[in-house]
Amino acid sequence: MSSLYKRKLKNRTVWYVNLKLANGKRKSINTGCETKTAAKDVAAEFERKILLGLDPLPKNSARGLLLNDVSAEYLRDRREAWGPRTSVLHEHSLMLLQREIGNLSVVEIGEQQVAAYTAAIRTGRSPATVNIDLRNLKAFLRWCKSQYKLTNWDPPRIRQLRPPERQHRDFYTISEAEALVRAATAIEINGESFGRYIAMLLLTGMRMREALGLRWANISQVAGVLTLSGTKSARPESLPITRELSALFNSWQERPEARPLFGFSAWSGHITTCWRRSVQNAGIRPLKLHNCRDTYAVNLLLEGIPLAVVSRLLRHSSITVTMQNYAGFSTEDLGHALENEKPRQERGAYFTAILRGLHN
Repeated sequence: MSSLYKRKLKNRTVWYVNLKLANGKRKSINTGCETKTAAKDVAAEFERKILLGLDPLPKNSARGLLLNDVSAEYLRDRREAWGPRTSVLHEHSLMLLQREIGNLSVVEIGEQQVAAYTAAIRTGRSPATVNIDLRNLKAFLRWCKSQYKLTNWDPPRIRQLRPPERQHRDFYTISEAEALVRAATAIEINGESFGRYIAMLLLTGMRMREALGLRWANISQVAGVLTLSGTKSARPESLPITRELSALFNSWQERPEARPLFGFSAWSGHITTCWRRSVQNAGIRPLKLHNCRDTYAVNLLLEGIPLAVVSRLLRHSSITVTMQNYAGFSTEDLGHALENEKPRQERGAYFTAILRGLHN
């Protein structure tokens, strides 16, 4: 009626029993035993339950809920509801869990195992990254309790790490940005001015690869709209073409629609070198290339542009993200609104300085 066979798992070899159920179907069940003698006793108990018309392994039983098998079933069950990136993250989290605590039964995962898992994944990783794995583990354990109806077992409490306090975004002032563009204009990559690329970042707040992927077909000066593809959100997004940005586009002589604006890529290896040379020649503080985006945002806020408008121009997922990063520079906070203070910079001075540095 039943047969036994061995199966080699990741950390040990266990015996499975192949049973014939009352409805005529066959079912393989992990006995959780490493010896054949112990597996025979378990198989006999399963057969007795089948003869009595009972389920040999009810879903609320802890037997057989080994981490390897349950995690594989969890990934199969949830994969359709996830995107490709989410699936990879959950699979990675469960792989780390199996590596750290072994192939335990799910109901044996407690506070001690979670603490060991947390300590292991913290090495060399930021709190935000660790919290992703902890959230994935929490979702997995809650699924186990619901899926197998483990009424007598409660998942252990999982405490996420507190992220470090956010630091103020560093940025270049108007005079520094003008000097930076002027110094970058004197540098060329593949016969093209590096200053145009830096001016594009400072005039739009684009990310590095967004600007490099921009083609003339994405620009409609008649409609006054610039369409971005290959964005961080993986969906097309648009930006308004300002007067200053239109003047920058007019500095190009040839505009084939299929051609990118810039004849170099992020993988060319020259961008970082040219950026460092530009900063050094301008005699300004050495910041990262991404700080051009921060420079764009902060200078708009210092000119009195509302935070909601800046959030839309930066294409943040919500205004909360913008507030977390830049609210300290906003003139639209309650104190300034009550005192009716004027902007700390003249409106439009920042954009004018970028163009002045490009053409001088």
